[in-house]
Amino acid sequence: MIIHLFVTLNSKYINFCNSFANRNLLSVDMYRFFRSLCLSIPFFATSALWASNEKVTTVEQLLKDKQIDAPIIYSANDNEGGTWLVVGEAHNQIYHVSEKGRLRKFPSLNKKLSSFKITSLLPLKKELVLLGTDGNYLLCVRSGHYTRLDYRFGLTDSIINRIEINHDKKEVIVVGDKNRFVLNYLSSKEQFQFSKEGSESGASDDVIKKYFREPIQKALCDIFGNVDFSFKDRKSITNRQIAQISKELRAGDLLLKRNDYQLSNIAIPGFWTHSGIYLGSLKEMDKLFENLPVLNGIKASDYIKIHHYQVYRKMLYRHNLIFEAVGDGVSVNPLRHIAGVDYFVAIRPQIETSKLFEVLLRAFNYYDKPYDYLFDLESDDAMICSELIYKSLGSNKEEVIFKLSERNGEPFLSPSDIALQCINESKEESPKLQMVVYCGVLANSSKSAFQSFFAFESATLDYMK
Repeated sequence: MIIHLFVTLNSKYINFCNSFANRNLLSVDMYRFFRSLCLSIPFFATSALWASNEKVTTVEQLLKDKQIDAPIIYSANDNEGGTWLVVGEAHNQIYHVSEKGRLRKFPSLNKKLSSFKITSLLPLKKELVLLGTDGNYLLCVRSGHYTRLDYRFGLTDSIINRIEINHDKKEVIVVGDKNRFVLNYLSSKEQFQFSKEGSESGASDDVIKKYFREPIQKALCDIFGNVDFSFKDRKSITNRQIAQISKELRAGDLLLKRNDYQLSNIAIPGFWTHSGIYLGSLKEMDKLFENLPVLNGIKASDYIKIHHYQVYRKMLYRHNLIFEAVGDGVSVNPLRHIAGVDYFVAIRPQIETSKLFEVLLRAFNYYDKPYDYLFDLESDDAMICSELIYKSLGSNKEEVIFKLSERNGEPFLSPSDIALQCINESKEESPKLQMVVYCGVLANSSKSAFQSFFAFESATLDYMK
């Protein structure tokens, strides 16, 4: 009704202006100015009325109207008066509600979160929020795009517990399971770089490690890693024996190897020189992990496809696969990579099937990480072969507690340490590690054969005498 009144008065005012124009009492420019002014009045009046009648929608109203159709897990307000929400029992959906109640839904986090969940929420600036996970990384949401902040940005702990903010110092503090990391407020993705809190005293050690020890040790590994004084084209374990070995294995088995007359053996403590984890195939995993509660009715292969797509692609249409940390980084390789050697043993963790699946998912989180030429067990930014096993299997006390040795005064786990623990636990009533199959060179022979646990024990222990 009010708008109709504005339109009626406007039309009369325009007729009035026309009559003045016809009598040459108004110039053409003045006439055009008044006419455009009159025509714009209804538009501005209508906008003002709509703005005055607009209702601010609250989060509670959005829930009531079922525009948000899942439970809210976390919420936090930003400095623009809006609210950020983590929604859904899987902690995988992000919403933003503006000050005026406009709802924005971000793409699902299924492919970003791997097997982890969001544990905290921290808005920093307009359209910039940090999401903490119970894994080893944060997610940065900026203008609707996700960025994974992990070891590449200075976060080197295996678990992120929470995120804090210090407004006075304009710092974000990330609390991990071992360290606290600090980040200044910065504006671009390239500038996101965390530093350990109170790490100034150890800065010189880090510089020495990064710029001196690491490149030297990498160069030595590259030069001497493949020097073989046996001068044999093929190792003792044959392809037929590898095929027999594959029939004894299942996903999650720990694999150890040794080659005789390898120059790199000098630098590795103990008899066994390399380790890996057996994967098998996607089809075998579907059968082994069938009907686990975490799968919610889907196949294990589909779960891996959703949460670890790169690993899924590497495993697709292939079989007899292993997961290992080598010079090229943490990767998926064929069984012969670790079994086509002089000595091979498979050790099976005695844990529940559901726990075993969790072990493999944890291992997949390290896919494509570089090789750790510093052999630093406390850092997650790079991996060595036995460290991959330790952090996948031994990070939960309900599974396997590895007994660590020392290397240069720092905690260390070698492949031989894993073998020794298996041997020592064999005398216990309920060992956590059990040998599955052992194949190695026979005494006074160049040929290999399947042998007993006693032979495996002798080969491991005799080398230490």
